[in-house]
Order: sequence, then structure tokens, then C-alpha cells
Amino acid sequence: MAHRRTRLFTVTLLLLAVGGCVTQTYDGQGNPVSTKEFDPKAAAKSRMQLGLAYLRSGDSAQAKMNLLKAQEYAPDMPDVYYSLGYYYQSVGETSDAEEAYRRAISLDPDNGEALNNFGAFLCGIGRYEDAIPYFLKAVKAKGYIKIAGAYENAATCSRLEGNIGKAEQYYASALSHDGRRASSLLGMSEVLYDKADYSGAKGYLQRFEKVARPNPQSLFLGLKVAKATGDRQGVQQYGEELISKFPDSPFSQQYRSNKF
Repeated sequence: MAHRRTRLFTVTLLLLAVGGCVTQTYDGQGNPVSTKEFDPKAAAKSRMQLGLAYLRSGDSAQAKMNLLKAQEYAPDMPDVYYSLGYYYQSVGETSDAEEAYRRAISLDPDNGEALNNFGAFLCGIGRYEDAIPYFLKAVKAKGYIKIAGAYENAATCSRLEGNIGKAEQYYASALSHDGRRASSLLGMSEVLYDKADYSGAKGYLQRFEKVARPNPQSLFLGLKVAKATGDRQGVQQYGEELISKFPDSPFSQQYRSNKF
């Protein structure tokens, strides 16, 4: 039975590969069992999903082959170019990644997922000023629901750009859509600390601690806030927890060296 399934699968793939309009499948004895019209969009989606699965498993050659086959089947499908952009980004081919992302957006300008991820791509290569408008476009895209995440991306990119005021604004927008978003609470606390608003930083850090487990970043921020507010006991408590739970963290090393 397993041998039959293997034969059927192999023959079907061979027929799809030649790109004909009709797909015929056969059983183990060579008898026809079904005939159906070839659906290029469905085939493209299958190839796209297979390509992304290969990419996740680390097989970039098979990933590229399947994604290019998806492009061949459906040259006007936005998701194909979005996936190609992600592939090229993953393997460090930035010019091809940008071209693919732009193609996806040109085919579907209201694709919030593509807009957000293109923004993340641009931010990741240091093009902060170019990136932020794409996050803001994603927020306004029809049907896009990951609003808090897009605003947080805009905030993170603004921080990298050195624009703390904008970062605070975008974190506030993210938290207005999801007040329990831990990464935005921690980011807002860090921004307020950088602005020397230590009371505000402490408040957001406390909100973070109610919704998330401590991590090296949050504990190190906690001891910095405690030091800035003259809370020696707080410095000791955060420091001891940092060393106890994350002894190999760079933040623990900074604490031991009194570099905070």
C-alpha cells in the first residue's frame, strides 16, 4: 500500500512539472484513477508553502526552486513575491529582497502583511527613514489586524534612528491597541528611562512585570531605574535576581562590573 502511494505521488508531480492543463493520476498498475484541470494558482500556493517549509528547515536551494516555480505558475500573485522577498532577505540577498517586496506591494498596495514586513526589512538594513512609513501604511491597510505589532515596529525603528520622541508616540499607539503587550511595555519603559523620566519608566516596568516573566533586559532596566531613583534595595534585588537566573547574560556581566 505504501508503494502504491509513492508511485501515485511521483507521477502526479511529474505531470505538474510539465505544466500541462490537465493532470492525470494513476494507480500502481498504471490504471487512470482521476483527471482534473490544472489550477495554476492552487499549484503556486502549494509550491509557495513547500518553499517556505524548506526555508524553515534550512534547505535554501529547495526553498528557492519551489518559490521560483510558484512564480512561474502565478506571476501576478502578491503572496508569491512576498514569500520570495522573505526568502531573499533570509539568505542575505538584499537587492533581490527589496525588488520582490516592492513587486508584492505593487500588485496589492493594501496588503498589510507585506507592508509591515517590507518595513521590517528596511529597518533591518538600517534604512530607518524609509521603513517607518510602511509600518504606518500597514496600520491603515484594510483587514489588517496586527496593529499593535506594526506600531511597535515603528517605535523600535524610531529608537534605532535616534528619535526617542517618535518612539514614545508609537509605543503609546501600540499599547492603546494592546495594553498588555509585554514587548511594548518594556520598550516604553526604556524610552522613558532614556528621557530621564524615571517615575514613568518604573510605572511601565511594573506593568510589564505583571504580564510577563522577567528577562535579562527587564531586570537590568529595573536595577538602572532603581539606581536612578536612589533605591539601593531595588538595585540589590534586581541585581541578585539577574545573576541568579541569568548568570551568563551580558547584563549580568555589566552588573558585576558595576557598568550601569
